[in-house]
Amino acid sequence: MRVLIPPYSTLQTGVIQGGSALNIVPQDCQFDFEIRYLPEGACSGGHYPG
Repeated sequence: MRVLIPPYSTLQTGVIQGGSALNIVPQDCQFDFEIRYLPEGACSGGHYPG
């Protein structure tokens, strides 16, 4: 299996919750997200080493 290692940091939004109906703007909203940073110096000249 090949593992994808993007040459940049990524942000991913998972769960979004809010509101009570499709046609009503919610007063509150919650979402879960994840940020994956590249290690320091991992990206050089736009290429990931390896």
